Amino acid sequence: MTSSTRLLWFSGQPRRKRAAVLAVLAILTLVGGSGWLLLGSGRIPRLARLALQIPTTTPTPTLTHTPSPTPTYTLTCTPTSTPEMIQALTIGESVQGRPLEVTRIGWGERVLVIAAAIHGSEPNTAYLAGKLRDRFADSISTLPGGVAVYFLPEINPDGLASGRRFNAHTVDLNRNWRTENWRPNPEGPYEAVLPQGGGLAPFSEPETAALAGWLWELKDEASGGVIALFYHSAYAGGSVQPGYATDGDVLSSDPQSAVVAGLLADQLDYNYLTKFPWYTVTGNEIGWCAENGLTCAEIELPTAGTPTEAEIDLHFRALWQLIGGR
Repeated sequence: MTSSTRLLWFSGQPRRKRAAVLAVLAILTLVGGSGWLLLGSGRIPRLARLALQIPTTTPTPTLTHTPSPTPTYTLTCTPTSTPEMIQALTIGESVQGRPLEVTRIGWGERVLVIAAAIHGSEPNTAYLAGKLRDRFADSISTLPGGVAVYFLPEINPDGLASGRRFNAHTVDLNRNWRTENWRPNPEGPYEAVLPQGGGLAPFSEPETAALAGWLWELKDEASGGVIALFYHSAYAGGSVQPGYATDGDVLSSDPQSAVVAGLLADQLDYNYLTKFPWYTVTGNEIGWCAENGLTCAEIELPTAGTPTEAEIDLHFRALWQLIGGR
């Protein structure tokens, strides 16, 4: 296998409209090396476990935290002689005790995570993730070898149940991740400030703490690397944004995430964003992923409406090609 074919999980040559993505591909091809460059198996030193507390009441500015250990998970991606090709698991619970349910389809050292509905006001993303899960399950016989695809359609089940953006603690779960730019009172839609919308501390919420702990374990165990994709809505024309690190007001896209985001934007015919244009997003999932060595991207659907069969098929084909399906 040549260095260029090791760059990505998929085969074929999709359209590359964006010069920035072409440049990244050229650089990664030049550096070469063994293993998958995009989803390499290199390991960084294990970070100290996150200190957090799950609040039992609605957060207020006067509450303080008593640190407790982050949830841990015993997951293995090492194939056995008879691995289950479709498996349901629970990675944690919401504030109100609803399970965070995941379905794994396939088995292998390369991992793709599809997560949705971190905002309860975006039920169309949960619908799409569920339909994509069903499509992948129906196509299990032709799934490329060595790939495990995990689906988490409802990151925020309490918010979905109430039709609200926030979780049951009135925290925006996409502002509650431990990033360099986390804020307790972040910005939100329509230039609004969300008082305590970032939580009392990063990972103060059981949903984000469970998801981050699980993703960290996946990263630690998946020798072929992890790609995490998070579905949101809505951005006119659709958009894809790669994971990024922050230094003050400066955003730096993760190069490997930029490749994935650019290719998905081409396949879906969505806008490619290096920065969300409407307001400053802090403490979000793709920031944490990029700062912790996970390849990731955020996908905004073009409308808040229920995806059509044609839209579901479009996303299925894009994800199928990403994992090397034909």
